[in-house]
Amino acid sequence: MYRRLVNIAAAAWIAIAEILQRLGRMKERDPWRYNAAISLRSESGKMMGGMFGVKSCAVDWGRDREGARMQFATRLRDFLAGEPIARLAAEDDRYITRMVPVQAVDVFVVEFKQDGGLARIAPVLDPAAPALDSAKRERVHAAVIGAANATLALDVTERPGRILQSVGASLAADEADYARRVLQGSFVAFESGADRFRPPDPMVCRFPGASMLNFVIRELDAGAADVWMQCQHAAIDGVEIDELCKRLVENFGGSCKTMFPAPGAAMHTLRCPPLGGRELVLFSGFFDFSPLRKLRRNLNRNFAGHVPIPITDAMLLLWTLGIQPEFAGETFALTVDVPPDESHPRRLDFLVMRPRLFYNPGASLAGFPAFLAAYGDRFRLV
Repeated sequence: MYRRLVNIAAAAWIAIAEILQRLGRMKERDPWRYNAAISLRSESGKMMGGMFGVKSCAVDWGRDREGARMQFATRLRDFLAGEPIARLAAEDDRYITRMVPVQAVDVFVVEFKQDGGLARIAPVLDPAAPALDSAKRERVHAAVIGAANATLALDVTERPGRILQSVGASLAADEADYARRVLQGSFVAFESGADRFRPPDPMVCRFPGASMLNFVIRELDAGAADVWMQCQHAAIDGVEIDELCKRLVENFGGSCKTMFPAPGAAMHTLRCPPLGGRELVLFSGFFDFSPLRKLRRNLNRNFAGHVPIPITDAMLLLWTLGIQPEFAGETFALTVDVPPDESHPRRLDFLVMRPRLFYNPGASLAGFPAFLAAYGDRFRLV
């Protein structure tokens, strides 16, 4: 009942906001990013991209592990300094997450305890920004660690503010400013001997800050590394994350060949921090999309004159999922690129479809052209 009331209130607000935008009384927002800033801002709403076999600057992690880790973190910081997303941080209020600019691009190497608490912070600071002396930095690190470990029960939308409130009472003004800088920097945790294809444990890697990007680096033989990048989904979408991953790998000199598990293998189910009293899990596995892509190529080649619009992987996936009996009554919301405007160089919107309405049980593709026509009509409306 509560969730239904929340959904009704959200729908009413969206309708009112649209009226105000048309009247010029409210700035028009990118629909997808506005929704993400409300619905995907929690810890469980963050995305994580994996880059396997990245060539690192370490010759051998085991020879001088601490030195190799700090060298890797320094090179990562230098890369992030050229990425606009790294110059933003999240600022949360009760209902929405906003992005605020940050002056310094810092990286903080952290170690986690098994319960998700912090054990250590080591800074790799932006050389262009002023820094406290080492004694003051260590004092701030200790205060942040204590406050972060005392707020493990809170979601990341609440933790940074609560941590700053806690440490501010005992620190000088310049130290409190540095504490904010710590929480707005990217955290980097290193792991050795981990299962490569098991995602980082969400109950252990509890990044407490407000940065856009956090990292888990898994050390491999010959100095290579698997890089898992956690992203604030309210600010960056899947396409942008994929492009950022490619730039990172290229910056580090490419990647080594990786043998991935067979489809259906390496399945994992990991507990996540609960959200609003609801228990959550992270399910991961390996899936082979080559049959879907082959079907898409064949349909575009053989039926070019019989389908109203070219078929994409996303359209075909939406169709093949949506016609399954388990999704018979379900409506799908697909994000699509729409033309940019003066305020948004890249814009996304939602395209809402119920594929099962077009399904012919006698022939699985019989209703597909009608589905594509409806897809095209709705795309022109967004």
